[in-house]
Amino acid sequence: MSLVFPILGMCANSVLSFGVKLGEKFGVSTVIFGGGFSISLAFLIVSFIHSFWAFLFIYCIMIGIASGLVYMLPIS
Repeated sequence: MSLVFPILGMCANSVLSFGVKLGEKFGVSTVIFGGGFSISLAFLIVSFIHSFWAFLFIYCIMIGIASGLVYMLPIS
């Protein structure tokens, strides 16, 4: 379990600036809606997973990337 948050942080931090560029191109509200939808979908998928490695992949990768995309948008 100690792998979850470092991997989540790496995924989120790797796409922070990309989220701002997407917000400039497509509009902030569109990117926030897409990121929120992706996070909601990831939590729905995680609720049905029984494998630790599948949980690690979905939680860290999918939620990490989606939260990284929307994290800087309200600030910019």
